[in-house]
Amino acid sequence: MDLLIDALRERLGEDMFDEEVELTPAQGKLRAALYSHNAVVSESFTDTGGYRLKVRMPLKDWERLKS
Repeated sequence: MDLLIDALRERLGEDMFDEEVELTPAQGKLRAALYSHNAVVSESFTDTGGYRLKVRMPLKDWERLKS
């Protein structure tokens, strides 16, 4: 269902945020929010204990979450 919604959003022209982001361990709430929005495509860990996430979600939702 999520893939269908994503495909419809793309076809309807909604701007998407599709980037790799690095989060520090202190940004755990943002990480949890990204997962709750089903926006995390993949995840790996940095040498400093942080997170490297491939994120795909509507740009307006990304702007709201990161602020």
